[in-house]
Amino acid sequence: MTLKELKEECRKNGLKVSGTKDELIERLKKPTEKDISTDTTKKFLTIGFRLGDPKKEKLKRLLVKGLAKFKYYSCDIYYYRVDKKSWVEVLKS
Repeated sequence: MTLKELKEECRKNGLKVSGTKDELIERLKKPTEKDISTDTTKKFLTIGFRLGDPKKEKLKRLLVKGLAKFKYYSCDIYYYRVDKKSWVEVLKS
């Protein structure tokens, strides 16, 4: 993937987009809480998924538990409000 594609993937997952290509790859593989969102006062993230995105399967667990909620649809992307700490745990698994 190019640096631009890696940054876009990080944005989709609510991760920081700064850093080198290697840092972004590592952030996508093993995100930590410090990798998510620059605003530490926020408890929730807004994350977007396209149809068929495999990460949406992970989101289903949070939807069932009430830790995520559909927010809106725009430009073929479904956006969800997701609990930040729970999303970190889901991405790690």
